[in-house]
Amino acid sequence: MNFARFALPLGALAYLPLACSSDVGPDKTIPGPPGNTTFAMGGSGGAPVGGSGGSMTAGGTGAGTAGTGGTGGATGGSGGSAEDNGMACAKTGECPVGGFVCKSNVCTCSNDKPSICGTGATAVCTNKMIDPDHCGDCDTKCDAGATCVAGKCGAKPTMVATATGCGGGVRMATDGKNLYWLESAGKIRSVPVGGGTIADVATGQMKPTQIAVDSSGVYWANQGADGKTGTIVKKALDAAPGDAPTLLVTGMGTQDPNKGKAVALPALTVQKGMVYYSETSVVHQVTLDAQDKVTKDIMVGIAVNYDNGGMVVEGTPVGLAASDAFVVWTSPLDRGGVESHKIEAVTNATDNKPGYGKLGKSVGALLPAGAVVLDAKNGYWLDGGKVEFGPLTSTEGLYDVVTQVSGTFTALALAGTKLYLADDSGKVYAHGVAPVAGEDGPSPIARDQMGVSSITTDATNVYWITDDCVISKLPL
Repeated sequence: MNFARFALPLGALAYLPLACSSDVGPDKTIPGPPGNTTFAMGGSGGAPVGGSGGSMTAGGTGAGTAGTGGTGGATGGSGGSAEDNGMACAKTGECPVGGFVCKSNVCTCSNDKPSICGTGATAVCTNKMIDPDHCGDCDTKCDAGATCVAGKCGAKPTMVATATGCGGGVRMATDGKNLYWLESAGKIRSVPVGGGTIADVATGQMKPTQIAVDSSGVYWANQGADGKTGTIVKKALDAAPGDAPTLLVTGMGTQDPNKGKAVALPALTVQKGMVYYSETSVVHQVTLDAQDKVTKDIMVGIAVNYDNGGMVVEGTPVGLAASDAFVVWTSPLDRGGVESHKIEAVTNATDNKPGYGKLGKSVGALLPAGAVVLDAKNGYWLDGGKVEFGPLTSTEGLYDVVTQVSGTFTALALAGTKLYLADDSGKVYAHGVAPVAGEDGPSPIARDQMGVSSITTDATNVYWITDDCVISKLPL
């Protein structure tokens, strides 16, 4: 195909606004760049088979399709992939706002935002596959909080409740009927998963740090005032609002005995009626009777110095997860490590072999809150902008990456074979437990959710809570 060429003097320059544009636009007459030079229009390319496609020089609009005998289709020849707004330029500062850059003397959209929506001063460069303000086309705007994926709007998050006085680092759990969270002012609170009246489960607690729930009660860890008086507490779900909670563990040390520093987050989780918690470097399993009296408290894991053959105790678990067979913990404050142990009694206080595993060692930016989950084979944890995993039975401390983002992850949960995540950009994501080759990152399911500090799931929904006490949900 022959391509027409146009030569225009500098005086013919004009700003030519475009209406909402497709990703592959028609040929347009473009003003010449400064200096009275002339240039060639980019062609529209030929048929899907044939020669080499039409070449696209500065000023072309959209991608040329391949010419006769070519090998391609949509991007034929050397055709450009981004649109321009018809305005000549010498530098980006001369281009309209909205994402335009000056390239080859023409105001052009970048390859990652290849389409133009709007006209004149309202024109913007966009990617209609992911832009919630122009999703699929220029006129579709997704609901507040909803994301645009593959050119289609997702569901709008539902706000469950808004409380007050949370403070930073709010932790949350659910039993499928109610959501429970702790507040820095010493309150444990709840609300039905469908929304409704917020209730106080307990008040006057001393620095509550972590929370868990099962079919019989809600549990939390109190740090205590001096690093030596931490407690593990339970409030039965069938207890009256005014009933006092039950102290399961008292006088719990929350300082690293080797380094003498306070631990901000004593770890806690529950599994099949068993309560697991960390005290300094040791992970405990607690058995309760029908009256919530402790009948057994045993060691099931020890954070160790995995660089020392003598397995010297060193490390403070602050994140904890358990299954029927394994317990997994993270020690970000001391070792940057992720460790595991079979759920069986440890009798030697300085050596927890056999049954000990190293999932990851010297993990650099392990989330200080210690978010960790596990399935039947692997443990999963956050490391800055990465989700990493390693086998529960690993002895080498080698791990792989599931997915990653450019920012920092702030919360993690697991439901079946899917991970749910939040990061510091205000997005909530979903991703399978297995890595996906060539992916750009996890799939966003919500946006503008700033300060997400905890995520939890039940059989039907994923829930998250922000630092300003807004609780929201979406279907799984």
